[in-house]
Amino acid sequence: MERLPHRRSGIRGWPIASLVIAAVLVAGSLAVAVPAGADPGAGAAVTVAGGNGRGSAANQFAYPYGLAVDPSGNVFVVDMGNDRVQKWAPGATDGVTVAGGNGDGTAANQFQWPQGVALDATGDLFVTDNSNARVQKWAPGATSGVTVAGGNGTGSAANQLFTPSGVAVDAVGDVFVGDQNNERVQKWAPPYTIGVTVAGGHGVGPAADQLYAPWGVALDAAGNLFVADAGNARVQKWAPGATSGVTVAGGNGVGPAANQLNLPLGVALDAAGDLVVADTLNDRVQRWAPGATSGETVAGGNGFGSAANQLANPYDVAPDAAGNLFIVDPENHRVQEMLAVPAAPRAIVAAAGSGSATVTWQAPVSANRSAITGYTVTSSPGAKSVSVNADATSAVVTGLSNGVAYTFTVAATNMAGTGPPSAPSTPVIPASTRPGYWMLGADGSVYAFGAAPQLGSPTTWPAAAIDLQPTTGNGYWVLDSLGRVYAYGDATFFGNADRSGFAASEHVASMSPTPSGKGYWVFTSRGRVLTFGDARSYGDTLGLRLNGPVLGSISTPTGLGYYMVASDGGVFTFGDAAFHGSTGSMRLNQPVRGLVPTADNAGYWLVAADGGVFSFGTAVFHGSIPGILAPGSRLNKPIIGGVCYGDGYLMVASDGGIFDFSNQPFLGSLGGKPPPIPIVGVAPFNG
Repeated sequence: MERLPHRRSGIRGWPIASLVIAAVLVAGSLAVAVPAGADPGAGAAVTVAGGNGRGSAANQFAYPYGLAVDPSGNVFVVDMGNDRVQKWAPGATDGVTVAGGNGDGTAANQFQWPQGVALDATGDLFVTDNSNARVQKWAPGATSGVTVAGGNGTGSAANQLFTPSGVAVDAVGDVFVGDQNNERVQKWAPPYTIGVTVAGGHGVGPAADQLYAPWGVALDAAGNLFVADAGNARVQKWAPGATSGVTVAGGNGVGPAANQLNLPLGVALDAAGDLVVADTLNDRVQRWAPGATSGETVAGGNGFGSAANQLANPYDVAPDAAGNLFIVDPENHRVQEMLAVPAAPRAIVAAAGSGSATVTWQAPVSANRSAITGYTVTSSPGAKSVSVNADATSAVVTGLSNGVAYTFTVAATNMAGTGPPSAPSTPVIPASTRPGYWMLGADGSVYAFGAAPQLGSPTTWPAAAIDLQPTTGNGYWVLDSLGRVYAYGDATFFGNADRSGFAASEHVASMSPTPSGKGYWVFTSRGRVLTFGDARSYGDTLGLRLNGPVLGSISTPTGLGYYMVASDGGVFTFGDAAFHGSTGSMRLNQPVRGLVPTADNAGYWLVAADGGVFSFGTAVFHGSIPGILAPGSRLNKPIIGGVCYGDGYLMVASDGGIFDFSNQPFLGSLGGKPPPIPIVGVAPFNG
């Protein structure tokens, strides 16, 4: 494999010892070693033009150099050694000559070592004709070019060029030329009779107003000019009218480190505004985000070679609007494409089932030139995921908790990797097709209604039972006033509360399981938090002066936070629990007995002892007990708590009376025959 044989022009007299290419290099392999710990580069690329050895056939190149891509995905390649420009349509196996191809010469239909190429909005090609010291414009279908820069012999006058290399065209037709051996960039405006220096032109050197063999040039939408300052191993940004440039890539000496470059030749801007640099003698392409102090290898970086994950002196780069990256790989006589990941799928719709959801979607607008190979659907919270094949437009996500609101995203995968996730679906709440609930008596008795199974009742004497919490399946925990926990069905025991550190007036108040079912919290009347299993502490109220004791607590759907509520309606939020309001500053008829969060964690209800309901955030008011009682009447016994049930809430009184404000059927109560020991808790069946 030969190493950049600049036959007629090039960078003058640069010593190999400084890792800069000489004007004429002998054939051979001058590979730059990849340092230990270096970014190994992106994955393998695919060859989209050439790759059939050096030659002049329609499917071959002889040292391709410049590169441009049009909006239709056609790739235009300067085939330097064959003095022509080839157009390769997407998927083509041969190129078509669209400029030159009539031998080496000075005629209007010829080139002598063409190097750079650019396209304007009308499809005109602008080609730097290096050894003819000119830039030629070729209209679509033309058989010869028109000189739009230089063409007045080699020199440094305003109407001359000296080995022009890179070229760019702005929206008004101004042509910007890397005038390599004049150490400047010239702007040629219509009618293209003379150039104006817009970068460099102060001799060769590393100062901010100097350039050393400027090669590739690129423009952003604001008119900023980016110059591959090859000899200074940097890329300079020149604002319109600036007298000096600012280093935006490299500039830390010649080398292979992430903050260095080694003979950068090609430069381009991608759709995100990132700078993409052909780091030629490092055999890689680097991407530099705006303001970055180092680059990220996005192609090559695996040493000099011809493997799919290697490059051999990449010369030019051209990203397309979809994020695919095209790279001229001259010594392999090919153009490589680094495929972009697919765009996000669209129109995500979720439908809830029992412990599951069916998610449907539409394919992305663009697979970015690489067929989609599959999709991944992910839930939030819980991050449960399902992967399906490329033909699928729906998937069923299982293992979800009934009564919890979920959103879903979908991401597509192609050979380049997995693309960005879609916008989330609207929330859905899986619900049991067998509704039910349990009540807990202070003596530990558990009463089951609907589909809720009777799994056992603890004997808590001499302590009182104080809370019952369901698993996401077929079980429950019971907590007593001594801090002892009893597990039934598929509930797992993780430990009892140690009360040795409690204050004199402090007592166990409630418990809340983690969403995984692999742990739980126990809370006290002072807001102390005790953790078991995978439960984590996110804070407590021990340092606060409370107006009333903490009565209840409940986890957020993610398990990354929790709520506490005090008897005055004060709400305390920790971790990812969001505060939406409280009744702490209100004058209440009766104390608050519980907090009921909405399934989507975007709101909650506060339930008072008289059955009054206060809605906060997205919580929808479905009714209250004072609103359904006859004037002058009141409850037989006070409300002791509530839970989220169906699309609303369910409240229970200490005599076992049930008040259902939801879309779920009424399944019975104990109100008609109250138990001898009062009811202290209620929980929904999630199985």
